[in-house]
Amino acid sequence: SELVGTPILRLVPPDEHPRLIAKIAERFADGGEGEIFVIDIVGRNGRRRVMEVTSRILVSPDGTPCLEGVARDVTERKKAEDALAAERARFQ
Repeated sequence: SELVGTPILRLVPPDEHPRLIAKIAERFADGGEGEIFVIDIVGRNGRRRVMEVTSRILVSPDGTPCLEGVARDVTERKKAEDALAAERARFQ
């Protein structure tokens, strides 16, 4: 709840800004819900975390389009997937 209302660019490392901005522009262009995408953020402790993000366009009472996003931390899952892929590659 402490992140509610926090602009996402404050959480995303600068090297990820262009990709995030492009994703936001896509969402406004298509006007609906898009695919889930994965992006890094920097946590309070300064460590990078991998987030899976879904978003949609909402319209405020005054007619202004707004972007609502929900992110979940998939860092541990991503580490496990990467380790599994490396192990598979080793045996091929």
